[in-house]
Amino acid sequence: MEIALSPALPTYSGGLGMLAGDTLRSAADTAAPMIAVSLVYRRGYFRQHLDSVGQQTESDLPWSPETTLPSAHQVVIIAMQGREVSVCAWRFDVVGVAGHVIPVFLLDTDLEGNDLYDRRLTDHLYGGDTYYRLCQETVLGLGGVALLQALGVKPEVYHMNEGHAALLGIGLLEERLGGAMLTLGFARRVATYKRSSLLFHNPDRLAKIAKKIGGLQIFFAGKAHPADAAGKGLIRDVFASAASLKASDIRILYLENYDWELARLLTQGVDVWLNTPRRQYEASGTSGMKAALNGVPSRARRMVDRGMRGRRDRMGDRRRRQRGRRGGEPLPQAGEQDRAALRPAERLGADAAALQML
Repeated sequence: MEIALSPALPTYSGGLGMLAGDTLRSAADTAAPMIAVSLVYRRGYFRQHLDSVGQQTESDLPWSPETTLPSAHQVVIIAMQGREVSVCAWRFDVVGVAGHVIPVFLLDTDLEGNDLYDRRLTDHLYGGDTYYRLCQETVLGLGGVALLQALGVKPEVYHMNEGHAALLGIGLLEERLGGAMLTLGFARRVATYKRSSLLFHNPDRLAKIAKKIGGLQIFFAGKAHPADAAGKGLIRDVFASAASLKASDIRILYLENYDWELARLLTQGVDVWLNTPRRQYEASGTSGMKAALNGVPSRARRMVDRGMRGRRDRMGDRRRRQRGRRGGEPLPQAGEQDRAALRPAERLGADAAALQML
């Protein structure tokens, strides 16, 4: 969200912004092929004032990009909660020691035709309430993708410097869905706790969602251990569920021989990665990590990830089990957990609605 480009530009507040700026300066020095996107922050972070007893007050740091930076000569339009917001950009060039240039585009919503509230969205760094910040993140995520597309830039890799850029994932998803069928991926080692057939828990609901969003295709892949009869049964369940679906809007394919190369193609090629393990059984969830590194968002059941949360959560698990044995709140059984979980098909419908709302 913040980036220290020049002492004359109040587009940063502290260390995080300096780190972002230093990253770009290092990339320019090493001639890395890179483009950066942030917000213009016409009124900066703030100027600090201290009185005689140390009481702090603040004032704006206004500056004019019109008289400071060249225009990117592009205006894009994004949808935000049913309204259209126009976004332009200003260009700042980070120049390396050998002359290599990394352009930085600072997004700006202060345009005629925008609502007065929306015109102020790119005024303050870390200003306003939580809704203001969410709107800023929407401009950054959706507007950034739209601007690069308008400029004819097709990045091979998108890097989110920190969490404020998280809506980039939605922007990429919208870009992929432009006239295309939504594609889901579910590929991993086949084991019963991973529940590869859970998506078909409510086939009628799944069919209705597919029809509503203009079609759905789902790629499955994964091997069951030769001695795992239950895992092999799950593969047969997916085949049977796919065959029983009477919906022309759904295409389902189970791919053989899941390996390194197939994983690369799937994690780069699908729109949404599915992950539906039974709670407290997943060790690390590396398939979802691979998808995330390729800019693919995951639709996952909330789970306790022991491999990533570490010893503290394991101790908590043991304490909860002890309470259950002492007669406290009983531990949920596997069937209860499945019933308590939101059905993946319903969650997919909620995500589609959320995407349309943004």
